[in-house]
Amino acid sequence: MSATAERGDEVTAAEWDACRELARVNGRTFYFASRFLSPRPRRAILAAYAYCRIADDIVDRAAATGAGAARAELAAWEAELERPEHPVARAFAAARKEFGIPLR
Repeated sequence: MSATAERGDEVTAAEWDACRELARVNGRTFYFASRFLSPRPRRAILAAYAYCRIADDIVDRAAATGAGAARAELAAWEAELERPEHPVARAFAAARKEFGIPLR
């Protein structure tokens, strides 16, 4: 069974790799701990981390971009949960589908 994004397309290796790279660069201890998981759960947890990391980065930039811009960017990122287009959002959608993780 292959994991797919909600729009039905196969999630590419590059999309999974984008999640892995975000975790490797930004959450070194999290990334290291994920190495103890088997491949499928590891891939899913790295996608969850990457999705949340991007949201965190949006909030971290709020002082520079302004609260209104941050709210708009967060709303757009949240919309990716319903209609994933971004590589990380697509991988996270596939992980949610594979492991039965609800949106809310």
